[in-house]
Amino acid sequence: MRPWTLRDYFPETGGCPIREWYARQDAAVQANFDATVNILRATDDWTASEVKEFKLLSAAHAGLAEIVFDVEVRKAGARKVSKRKFRPVGVFRPEEREFIFLLGCEKSGRIYIPSDAFEKALKLKAAFEKGLGAIDDHI
Repeated sequence: MRPWTLRDYFPETGGCPIREWYARQDAAVQANFDATVNILRATDDWTASEVKEFKLLSAAHAGLAEIVFDVEVRKAGARKVSKRKFRPVGVFRPEEREFIFLLGCEKSGRIYIPSDAFEKALKLKAAFEKGLGAIDDHI
C-alpha cells in the first residue's frame, strides 16, 4: 500500500484557511481531527463503505470531499452528552493518493458554520485548479 499524502492549500491572497480554522479550535477538536487524519493516512481505500471518516460530495458540491469527525461535549448543567460535527473540506485526488485541505467547518443539522463554507471551498478549489496559490504538507 502506497501511503496517502495530505496537503494544505495556501491561496494567493494569503493565509491558509485550514490551518487558521484548526488554530481556532479547542484541544478536543484538534485531537479528534488529528486522530481522524491518522486513521485516513493508514486507510487504503477511503471510499470503501466501512470508512466513516470520509465522504465524497455531489450535486452542487461535486469535486469536493469532506473529512468526517465528531466531538462529544457535555454542556454545563446538561445530563446528556451531545455531539459537535466537524467537516474539513478538500480536494480528493485518489490517483495521486492525495487529499488537499481547503478549509474547515462545523455541521449542525443541515446548517454549516460558516454558512458559506462550501461556496468558499468551491472558489478555493477553482483557484487551486488554475494553479494559483500553493500547497504544502499538512502538519
